[in-house]
Amino acid sequence: MNFISSLLIICFITYISAQRFNSEKCPDGYKYIYVNSDIGWVALGWAWTGQTHKLHNITLDVDFATAKLKDTSYLGELKIINFYFIRQSGNVQQYNIIYEIKFPIQDPLPVITSVILNGDTLCDDSGSAFTQQRPELVKLKLNYNNYIKEQKFTSELVTKPVSHVESSPSSNNFGSSDQSSSDSGTIECGKVDLVNIYVPLVLEGTTIQRGTWPWLVSIYSYSNLRLGFRCGATLISNKLVVTAAHCFFDIYNRQVKTDDVLAILGQYNLKRPQDQGTQILYPESVNIHPHYRKRNKIDSDIAVVVFMEHVRFTSYIRPACLWKEPDTKESIVGLKGFTAGWGRDEVGNFFTELPKQAEIPVVSDETCLRSHEAFNKITSEVTFCAGWRNGTEGPCNGDSGGPLVFDRDGHWTLRGVVSTSLSKPGTNTCNLDEYVVFTDVAKFKDWIISFGDDTYNLLDHPACQNGFKYVYINSKVGWIGMGWLWTSADSRLHNITLDLEFATAKLEDTTNLGELRILHFHFLRQLNSEKRWNVNYELIFPIQNPLPDMTKLVLNGDVICEAPNLEYTPQKPDLVKLHLEYNDYLKEQRYTGELLRKTTPTAAPPSQQINEEVTQDIQEDDSNLIECGKVDKPNIHVPLVLEGTTIQKGTWPWLVSIYSYSKLRLGFKCGATLVSKKLVITAAHCFFDAYNRKVRIDDVLIILGQYNLKRPHDQGTQIVYPESINVHSNYRKNNNIDSDIAVVVLTEPVRFTTYIRPACLWKEPNTKDSIVGLKGFTAGWGRDENGNFYTELPKQVEIPVVSDEDCINSNKVFSEITSDVTFCAGWRNGTEGPCNGDSGGPLVFQKDGRWTIRGVVSTSLSTDGGNTCNLNEYVVFTDVAKFKDWILSFSDNSYPL
Repeated sequence: MNFISSLLIICFITYISAQRFNSEKCPDGYKYIYVNSDIGWVALGWAWTGQTHKLHNITLDVDFATAKLKDTSYLGELKIINFYFIRQSGNVQQYNIIYEIKFPIQDPLPVITSVILNGDTLCDDSGSAFTQQRPELVKLKLNYNNYIKEQKFTSELVTKPVSHVESSPSSNNFGSSDQSSSDSGTIECGKVDLVNIYVPLVLEGTTIQRGTWPWLVSIYSYSNLRLGFRCGATLISNKLVVTAAHCFFDIYNRQVKTDDVLAILGQYNLKRPQDQGTQILYPESVNIHPHYRKRNKIDSDIAVVVFMEHVRFTSYIRPACLWKEPDTKESIVGLKGFTAGWGRDEVGNFFTELPKQAEIPVVSDETCLRSHEAFNKITSEVTFCAGWRNGTEGPCNGDSGGPLVFDRDGHWTLRGVVSTSLSKPGTNTCNLDEYVVFTDVAKFKDWIISFGDDTYNLLDHPACQNGFKYVYINSKVGWIGMGWLWTSADSRLHNITLDLEFATAKLEDTTNLGELRILHFHFLRQLNSEKRWNVNYELIFPIQNPLPDMTKLVLNGDVICEAPNLEYTPQKPDLVKLHLEYNDYLKEQRYTGELLRKTTPTAAPPSQQINEEVTQDIQEDDSNLIECGKVDKPNIHVPLVLEGTTIQKGTWPWLVSIYSYSKLRLGFKCGATLVSKKLVITAAHCFFDAYNRKVRIDDVLIILGQYNLKRPHDQGTQIVYPESINVHSNYRKNNNIDSDIAVVVLTEPVRFTTYIRPACLWKEPNTKDSIVGLKGFTAGWGRDENGNFYTELPKQVEIPVVSDEDCINSNKVFSEITSDVTFCAGWRNGTEGPCNGDSGGPLVFQKDGRWTIRGVVSTSLSTDGGNTCNLNEYVVFTDVAKFKDWILSFSDNSYPL
């Protein structure tokens, strides 16, 4: 089927879907369609005309809002692809225009703001124009004459003064291309989207655009619950990553525990682990080559990481190819390859926030050894050398484990892993006046493949790819499958059978196997004027994450396509067969479904159980229906340890963790409390470092719904960023630590779930006398009785409030650190209470069935001669009730506080 016809059918399909699932404003008349990696995204629109109106002379005006254009010579394209008529209900014939829009910027995709046909406005969404994310407007005008098959379009760029640009959430509608998940079978290894081109921004290595190398992976590890970037790596399949072995050993040559490792795919900015389109995955195993460090040599510096769950391929996450040619080193000498990573730059930064790339040539072993005698000790048959030796270009500290790839027949293919280099005299910094040593991946191919599974060969295209597309309708409907089948030119589709099989994740509810229906049939005038009937069918499937794989399609007994290699995989162990009988004359269709499972089904990986947990346990709630201070009944307190009880996930769904970066190492700082969709309350001192310098807002991130501090991306967590950090103006006034409170406004609204809910603000009189003697709960990840500065899992403790008089009488120091806007609480028993690391966390009381925040953990007295909290003394809390009006001043009424 030629491309134009395919687009027409997709558009017709989308029209029918739009009829069934109405959208608002302009989205009702167009859809974004991802065509392929070469073309990327286009917008396809449709417009109905009158019954008798022949489309021989029309005008079409389309306006769209777009990101700021650097090159204004190309503003996009508008053309009418074709028109056709369809027999609708009641045998009414109406002509339909199909038009196509190409646009200059695909990330973010534009927003169509106006469509006008022959002077009649079909839709108007002018409110989406001139936003912060899309500050410019492109106006396209088309004149079309069907008789002489002529169409011409003009374009105009409209900008608005900066002072009038409206604010828009930075994540709003970010990169539909970024979010479009691709089936692993349809991805070619070593291919990037054309959107992702190289952008030279800086010297000594060029900073790259996001998605330039979609197989580039960042490896992190924990040390004392501080998360630090370690190495680059390369994605080669939907479960395997290749990197350097030395990345998993610390400075004392101790191997890093697997539980302390995580990988981020699709990452661009090292300070944004949860940017749109990233995936955070955990290793099932970290496999160091057995010859590494054998006899104290650093030879075979290579490791394979196997993930717990399968990767979802997108525009920004794709695999590189493994080398398939002869693995001789001579075959690559003189070739130039690309290496990329976040390593040391020319300014002296040990890591750079954004990745850079460099193109470097491979040299022979002889050339490498002659350049410096030290290479005799660090090279072998399984390494090669590359670089310019010009002092400026090449991989450096922090680029370890990253790839060296070569373009082989249009596919980027992995040949090297950054291993080691010589250092500058007297330093630990790489010396780019010398060559860099790479592990030769081609020598380890069989070993790497031994960790693979039947999804490894990513060059094979599924037979059922053509003629079938996944279409995202909206947030309520989600994804559906749309297909089309051409028949002979003279065939009338009044009696057909259609059989479709698809592989899916394990079905818990076998009463719903999906739906199959024929939406319509119609004929199109193709470019060669041949009229052929076309069947349009729709597939609705029971599980959307992951999307199913179509494995077989049969029309009237003729096999159209089949892909048996996609059946009964670990991720999709169930096979569903749908059979449809359709009679056009009677307008009748019936379908039946059948579930097939292997006698000994393939065991689902651990990630499958996680996905099921999300479906069952994490219910996303309408924010308007959520009551503050309410938890789900299943989340009860579970006493597991003494001196504070470790709590079950979701016990306190408003408990938030605050993190900050220091030299690109991410460390936990404080607890906090969610009080609305966009507001978090914590202690002011959480945003000052050990030198009393205020932490930069760009260095702060916040995790909601977190349970394990080593699992920032556990199912159900949300990583968000601050729009503003508002420290109370009286904090540290006259060197006083009074008013130790801060309000963080988030950049985007929170999605409330079972594990993420707001606490209530105090609504009763704010006198301290009213709470003296009451017991409240405080929770956090602070120091435990075993001396751990932070605990991986949160703990809670119930403590009583005491009067100011009792507090000050207990220790005269309290007279210096308490005031009218603080209160004291605790047992003074040496074991129970908040401690180091619990700062900023809540003290909540149950009032009328709702948990209400009254205190924020502020400070305590330390043990003699140390910096450790002294639980033989009371703990000082900031009295949140005294700051209620100030807190409310940051509310945008997104949630009734």
